[in-house]
Amino acid sequence: PSGDAVTALAMPAGYKNNGKAYCATTGYDSAFSVSFDRGINWNQCGLIDTTVDAIIEAAVSPRYDFNETLFLLTWGNEYSIWRSGDSCKSWQRVFSGSSGNFISIDKIALSPQYENGSRVLYFCGSEDGNSQLWKSADNGQSISARDMPFIVDAWEIIDDASFFIAGFTGSDACLYRTIDNGAHYKYKSTVGSQSLTSIALSPQYSSDKTLLAGNCDGAVYISTDEGLTFTPLGNLSSPLRGNVSVAFDAAFTQNNIVYAAGDISGNGIYRFTLGESSVWEEIDHTLPADAMAGYIDVSASGVLYGINYQLVNAGGSLERCLNPASSHFFESFAGGLYDNTTLIGIWLAGNTVWSIDTTNNLLFYFKDTLSQPVALGSPANLSIVNGTLAAGNIKNITLSWKALEGASSYRWQLSENQGFYLSSIIAEDTTTACSVKLNPLEAGSVYYWRVRAVTPLESPWSETWSFTPQALTSLDAPLLESPAAGALNVPVNTLFQWTAVSGAHGYELEIATQTDFNNPVVSMTGTNAIPVNAWQNPQAFAHNTTYYWRVRAINSDAKGNWSGAGVFATMAAEAIKSTTSSTATTERTAVAETQTTQSLASFTTVEVVSTAVSTEFSMITIVQTPQSTAQLQQTPAIPDWLCYMLGFMAILIVVLLATILIIVAKKR
Repeated sequence: PSGDAVTALAMPAGYKNNGKAYCATTGYDSAFSVSFDRGINWNQCGLIDTTVDAIIEAAVSPRYDFNETLFLLTWGNEYSIWRSGDSCKSWQRVFSGSSGNFISIDKIALSPQYENGSRVLYFCGSEDGNSQLWKSADNGQSISARDMPFIVDAWEIIDDASFFIAGFTGSDACLYRTIDNGAHYKYKSTVGSQSLTSIALSPQYSSDKTLLAGNCDGAVYISTDEGLTFTPLGNLSSPLRGNVSVAFDAAFTQNNIVYAAGDISGNGIYRFTLGESSVWEEIDHTLPADAMAGYIDVSASGVLYGINYQLVNAGGSLERCLNPASSHFFESFAGGLYDNTTLIGIWLAGNTVWSIDTTNNLLFYFKDTLSQPVALGSPANLSIVNGTLAAGNIKNITLSWKALEGASSYRWQLSENQGFYLSSIIAEDTTTACSVKLNPLEAGSVYYWRVRAVTPLESPWSETWSFTPQALTSLDAPLLESPAAGALNVPVNTLFQWTAVSGAHGYELEIATQTDFNNPVVSMTGTNAIPVNAWQNPQAFAHNTTYYWRVRAINSDAKGNWSGAGVFATMAAEAIKSTTSSTATTERTAVAETQTTQSLASFTTVEVVSTAVSTEFSMITIVQTPQSTAQLQQTPAIPDWLCYMLGFMAILIVVLLATILIIVAKKR
């Protein structure tokens, strides 16, 4: 651990298993430190007796959005390297220049393979005046040192074991390449007569072996053989001046375009196409005339970023071009920066840009959410859009899209041609909303549309979608059939039936006790719409009540007009008979209701009618057919008086027979 003397050492209960220990020191560069490898290496994580007088460089993980890891190189009482793995919320110092002889650190970088099973960190400088390379393969926990052939002016890391370094011999700039962590430099070349200031690898370097190098005198060189040989780009009258920063276009493999910027005031940003250009073309026409664009880089999505390192109140800012391969339009962005901020350096990770404010000793980052295009919503691409026909055109068509994070306004365009030529654009405007209602459009014509964010910065144009307006298919109002208008004594579970409507996918039904239908007792609408032209209430209606009902046809595009309202009254409740005749009455009532009750089973013929409007549903028409009902034969009831008379006559007959028998017996 750093410091002059150890004053306290603590090993937690789990030390035997995890090797974690804590240490406190006193004196110069003292700190509270933690070790994860049983005290072999220590990280200072608090109460550090040092200062951060300057931030020199940053090394940002290529997958920062995933692992939130970056390293900083700083100067205070000594050079220090700091690591954060939680998006800069907390820091640990993983290297201190006070740990050995006089150490100077100039550069820091991560392997492009960082996170893909790798945690390789490189930094270089000198120790006691000798050029040194330091490497950590475990995220800065343990570090090894190795001599280098010269003081490094520029470098570029290829992978976990390979990199380029550039130095100056006094007369020539030399470029070395190693493939074994600097143990050997077998590949050496000369690149002009001035010191190199930047090196960049092609996006497809592993296959095309191409790299660029810029020097301190406005020159750019290219190599297509892994740095063995270099040739200058452009003629001798190159407009570039000063220290040159270089970058490849994200689509270099297809378009052969590269970029360069000189750090002299007013020098600008330039573009060069291999195999086509003979001179560098300036593309920063919208930047301030005296801009100092000393650092440039291109994101994987193709956005070119540059740092104008003037004071912000003098025009300093982040510069941004969405399509540098064909555009001359740059935007300047200084939101969140102080007036006296001076930005130095540029580091990219995904769509996030990092830079150092040397005036205020701060690290700034800018998450460019507007580097992505807007996602369109509706009308869907290649869709047919139904609208209301008015004066021969289609109205009520709306364009909509998804909100883009960070955008405060959008620009939309509607064109008759997918190329969006000025003469073909029929409507365009700016809005803060995510939708716009269009003026009436010609039926049957194909229209193309696109959207982009425009504030606070522009986004790329969205995809181009097309649609074709057509007149909305009108739906007739159904005719009510059953119950008939004004019907009385309607069963409480009656069947409702209406005429089928051509083009309908379903029907909405409302039944209410008031003519305004404000509080319907039945509302078969929306997702409860009825797919056929008949319906029976599973719940009985109230007896002796007047009801109003109406129906309208619907499909996926429209709703038709309501039918005229029908009215009916349900039957009164049956009176309860005396107990002497309750059974017979109940049976007769049951027979009567059996004969009068209707159900869907009574409608036995189903006719399927095809429709040209949609194949999602088939129209079903239910046709009522007579259903024979067996008539019950009932025996007429016998009057009571007749029963009494017959009984009396039977008694008389019995008495007469008994009398006759007695008389006959006496005579014998």
